[in-house]
Amino acid sequence: MKILVVCRTLKQGGGISEWILNYYRELAKKTDVSIDLLVEEKSADFTRINIPQEFNIINIHSLKSNFFGYLSDWYRISQKVETDYDYVHIHLDNFVRVFYLPFLKNKNNIILHSHNSYNDDVTNSFIKRCIHNIGKQIVKHGRFIRFACSDLAAAWLFDEAPYKQINNGVNLLDFQYDGATRAAYRKKLNLIDKTVYGHVGRFVYQKNQQRLVKIFSEIYKSNRNSVLLLVGTGTEQDKVKQLVNELGLEEAVYFLGHRNDVAQLLNALDFIIFPSHYEGLPIALVEAQANGIPVFYSDSITKEVELLPTSFAFSLHDNDIQIAQRILQAQSLLNRKSATTILKAKGYDRNDVVEKLYHFYKQD
Repeated sequence: MKILVVCRTLKQGGGISEWILNYYRELAKKTDVSIDLLVEEKSADFTRINIPQEFNIINIHSLKSNFFGYLSDWYRISQKVETDYDYVHIHLDNFVRVFYLPFLKNKNNIILHSHNSYNDDVTNSFIKRCIHNIGKQIVKHGRFIRFACSDLAAAWLFDEAPYKQINNGVNLLDFQYDGATRAAYRKKLNLIDKTVYGHVGRFVYQKNQQRLVKIFSEIYKSNRNSVLLLVGTGTEQDKVKQLVNELGLEEAVYFLGHRNDVAQLLNALDFIIFPSHYEGLPIALVEAQANGIPVFYSDSITKEVELLPTSFAFSLHDNDIQIAQRILQAQSLLNRKSATTILKAKGYDRNDVVEKLYHFYKQD
């Protein structure tokens, strides 16, 4: 069984990137699965990404640097997809760049997988908005198979058309709460006796870390024993650091950069705050809940992310003081170690989702 996996780019810490690498790494372990990976544009940190050796990388011309070469490559690929592959699985969050859709609309076994519920670059540009809407019409009248990670992600690309939900599962055993790891990390990071808030994600407009810092500033005024851990890197990081300095929070906000030990680090946290402007269904919140951490998320995110009774939504229209007070009043009554059992029952074990995907590919 041969699968062509398509994505625009792979980025360190990117949600779609992590999904592709984690899921297809597991699928590639099966003896009857072969993975070709087509990455349209290589990011600046592409060489630092741990791409499994089992993947066969396919290179094509860049849309930005050679538009006609890009179209020619896709036309050539489209003529062979039904003979060379069992499925083509395209991972995306908008239709702005997918000029190849007309080549594929009448082909069999082409999966479009929506990973997000919005894109500010699209909605803020008249031209991009038009291209995106044209893409939606092409998909509406094509043979495409529709996948999405949530109801909002499906509505963003497919409107009300039927779709198959593929949960953003995680390796639950990796993220299960461990008291000894908590003690070790809190000692290592000098967090003993601290109330630890956290966020994991790229520093970009979507993730809204500037608002997070403002909310935390109000929390800190009420509890000087609080700290905020920010995990990730990105284009907005300098702006967030500047805001931290302006609010006098240098001693309370820790910038931890890109981490390979997030599963262990989460044990040290008491709360996660996610004030995103938009999301599909953030894997970081699934990971946090697998660890049993109470999470507070903006109501711009689908309610499907509420996997535990310790998940709470807030409105970005509320002021920082109102949101901070709600967070300060919350208490966690959940046994954190039991969280993985709950998430597995709800279908968020990555191994189970991989098997579901594998059987879908094999159904013919």
